[in-house]
Amino acid sequence: MPTSTVKQRKAVSGIKNGHINKSTNSSESISDDTNSSSSSCCFKCVVGVWNVLKWVLIAVVIPPLLNYTSLKSEHTALLPPTALLYDIGQGQRLMLHCTGKGAPTVILESPAGTVSDIWSAVTPQLSRFTRVCVYDRAGIGFSDRPTPTSSFLRDDDEKPSPTRDSIRGQEFTVEKMADDLKRLISETSSQPQPFILVGLEFGALVSRFYAHMFDKQILSVILIDPLSAELFTSQRWLHHWQRDILFPMQTQQLTGALGINRLSLVTGWSQLPPYWTHSAEANITARQMHFACHPKHLKSSVDELAGVLDSIQQIKTLSSVKPFPKPLNFTVLYRRNYDKDADEELNEIWRRSKSNIGTGLQIPAGQLNVMETQSDNTYDSLGADSLTKLTSLIRRDVNAYRKRTIM
Repeated sequence: MPTSTVKQRKAVSGIKNGHINKSTNSSESISDDTNSSSSSCCFKCVVGVWNVLKWVLIAVVIPPLLNYTSLKSEHTALLPPTALLYDIGQGQRLMLHCTGKGAPTVILESPAGTVSDIWSAVTPQLSRFTRVCVYDRAGIGFSDRPTPTSSFLRDDDEKPSPTRDSIRGQEFTVEKMADDLKRLISETSSQPQPFILVGLEFGALVSRFYAHMFDKQILSVILIDPLSAELFTSQRWLHHWQRDILFPMQTQQLTGALGINRLSLVTGWSQLPPYWTHSAEANITARQMHFACHPKHLKSSVDELAGVLDSIQQIKTLSSVKPFPKPLNFTVLYRRNYDKDADEELNEIWRRSKSNIGTGLQIPAGQLNVMETQSDNTYDSLGADSLTKLTSLIRRDVNAYRKRTIM
């Protein structure tokens, strides 16, 4: 073979090998770039996920922590200066606030899940001529929730007793609330007797049960817009109670525990109910903001609302086993409509329950006086007309009692 041909073939072979080598190097370079790009993408994804989780963690942890810290610092400062916490002997204390002097003593009972500040427009007027007391039920406001054994353990008991449990009653129902109230006003604080009981909405059930159980302590009873058994015979009303009253409170309980309620109120995303926003006292508004963020208060409010049917049944049971006290007279102040903004069906149910209020509250017709007020919504039960009638009724009973005792 000629030497020139061999050289040509070697040259061609070298060129081919060089091309192949270059192609191989190029492929390796592309592979490295791809791996580097994938690693970079993975790193960016990890950083992105961490940033999201970081903000989620901050959102979940910081609001509850700030809320808890605020609650701790606010609680003692917001307690009314003349209010006292009384140990009722069951591992719990109830807040009692009394003003005025002389017997009889007016005891004001608040609606379900509502602190005693709701009576802030009433107490100054009543305290001018007699003693008046407001308090927070167990778990509500400044009062302690019941301990696990408080439903059946008394001071003189060494250990829980199932028999005591049946006597003391189910937590967050009128039977237990009436017993708590008796310990508070008759045993630990010893308020001047007799008592004039005034109950609003669910509080009217507590007053009605207490009066039946401890009638010898009672001068008169005034029930304002009471929740009667007649209301809860309607499926429409039950649906309204569960959907529009109980469920929103359960939601507030959850958002309160997460610190969302405080954030919402501070930023103006939500507002307090009208009877708190209209209060002239700054401390009252501050207290309501405090309790709107307090998990203990919110849980107790849910428990009271959830136990209303049990409370109504307890009144029926009491009426069947203990004769109704004959000397005892009740006055009911009833607004004409449930709420002007509610649908007509709910207002009709409300009006129908008013016409059968004696049956609904298990009170004999001869011992019941019903008066209509001009209030027309759920936040106006203690409006000007109701307040005027209430003050007049209490003044009448106080004057009559004092006249009898002087004679």
